[in-house]
Amino acid sequence: MEYIRVHLMYLDVQWKACTVYYFDDDGQVYYTILLNTKYNDETLCKAYDHEIAHIDRGDFDSMIPADQLEAFAHTA
Repeated sequence: MEYIRVHLMYLDVQWKACTVYYFDDDGQVYYTILLNTKYNDETLCKAYDHEIAHIDRGDFDSMIPADQLEAFAHTA
């Protein structure tokens, strides 16, 4: 089971969203999705769905570079 937290925050970059994760002492994975408040609700909903798709696909367990994962995500 995965645990996902979502935080709305002002990010001083052009990212609409990003996801970070860590494992606790028991090996449980925790994801945190950061949504950039510079964008409107519609954009943030799409960004959220995009980040969830990365989690669902197991991209964080992949050895594929992030730029290649993003290229794939935007063509799929």
